[in-house]
Amino acid sequence: MSSQDYIIRLIRRAIHVLARMTGLIDDQKFKEALALAEETLLDLTGLTPELLWTADRALLSYLTGLSQNPDQQVVVAKLFFDKARIHKILGDPVASQRFFELSEQLLAGMQAKPNDTAVQTLFNQLRDDLQTFETS
Repeated sequence: MSSQDYIIRLIRRAIHVLARMTGLIDDQKFKEALALAEETLLDLTGLTPELLWTADRALLSYLTGLSQNPDQQVVVAKLFFDKARIHKILGDPVASQRFFELSEQLLAGMQAKPNDTAVQTLFNQLRDDLQTFETS
């Protein structure tokens, strides 16, 4: 299997994870949703939560190759956005702001449009959500 096939499988699995996370958030299972986000981010980026916390967009793109795959970049940005939402609900404005900014930076730094139609829909939704989200 090529590395591109592997990434495509990871992205498709991550899209299903995002749907599961939405259900967990709706059921107010925030800790479970955060754990699922962190596990999926580790799969997609190879970076631990601690490294993700300290990385900026440029470092994140360099370390993970996100700039080479716009579909992967959108999914990671959406995971960051969902983490921002959860931290806001849990009353942690610092973490909420941090993950909101990472999500926003990843979308702003995109070099190409997503290829997958489901990811393109996710991109459009996320772009709209970022415009209306308040972290505090």
